[in-house]
Amino acid sequence: MANQTVNLASVPSSILNSQQTANEQNFTIRMSCIRTMPNRSLRATITDSYTPENINTNGILKNQPTLDNKSNVDVQLRDENNIPLEIGKLTTIYNVPAGSNATTFTKTLKARYFRSEAKAEPGFVQTQATVFFDYQ
Repeated sequence: MANQTVNLASVPSSILNSQQTANEQNFTIRMSCIRTMPNRSLRATITDSYTPENINTNGILKNQPTLDNKSNVDVQLRDENNIPLEIGKLTTIYNVPAGSNATTFTKTLKARYFRSEAKAEPGFVQTQATVFFDYQ
């Protein structure tokens, strides 16, 4: 999987203070295998690169701790069914159908701002995730 950047558009803090999330952006990850894997699972561990001890089931990547002018806002990752991705835990992200001859798999994910404190402040948000794949 290649490195990629997902940019979320700017949002007024007043919007985040009224609804907790904003500016969802779809993005696609593409995984390539060297051989077919019918009836198997592709599993991944998504790690918060800036805060590796951040382990949660609500898909929250913490804002970079050393960032100047932080905003009390993090980023939430969700799958195409709007289910938050687990951070820091090995989970199945794709089930390869029986009889499949595919070696490349595509998964659509979503990122959005997530107000993590009582009040969002004007400022910056920068998060980073590292994804480790496990082919079962």
